[in-house]
Amino acid sequence: MQWIHFFDFFVFDFDGLLVDTETLHKEAYRQVLAYYDIDLLWDMEKYASYAHMPPYSLQDVLMREYPHLKKYSWDRLYQQKKEKYIELLTETQISLMPGVDLLIDSLYKHGKKTCVVTNSSQEQVAIVLQKQPILGKLQHYVLRHDYVMAKPDPESYLLAQKKYAKTGDRIVGFEDTLRGYQALKDAKIQAFVITPFLDLYSDKVEKTVLFSSFHAFFQHGIFDRE
Repeated sequence: MQWIHFFDFFVFDFDGLLVDTETLHKEAYRQVLAYYDIDLLWDMEKYASYAHMPPYSLQDVLMREYPHLKKYSWDRLYQQKKEKYIELLTETQISLMPGVDLLIDSLYKHGKKTCVVTNSSQEQVAIVLQKQPILGKLQHYVLRHDYVMAKPDPESYLLAQKKYAKTGDRIVGFEDTLRGYQALKDAKIQAFVITPFLDLYSDKVEKTVLFSSFHAFFQHGIFDRE
């Protein structure tokens, strides 16, 4: 995997990029919204189109599609969702996304600097790391409590650079959402989008930075494989 020698510092999102947990986020919303008499029938692509695409938030979309939710506290609903997500994380086997094990092992082998930059909490990440110990080979984690402004604001990636990069480091970042991609770009980091939902992004990001999986990224013509 010779392409990794082009870069000194590698930054990654977490959910949906390294680990297959976005399905659990959607399921947590589905179960919680059932308490509010909402039968959420979205497939993963529709969920991604709402949850991952600025300028609107998932809260905006749900309030628009289900106006009776406005009677309730979104903060309370979101807290219920987080609690349900922890429950699902605990009881579910968590899989790595395709190609992630190969990527992590290669970065570790070559002693590359790495950092995960995530909206997840310390509790959530700890559960996943227990189930997928290979993620412990990634050196640093910037978690939600470490920064104020969520993606697409670049604060989290700027913090990762400030704490762990050196002047002159060549930095590359990977995201699975448009919000995250914008955060990387605004932090002046070379950015790639890895997502199975290529159609959602085909008119929003350059074709040269959009890949369906890490395997597809490894096979791209500008990089050599080991």
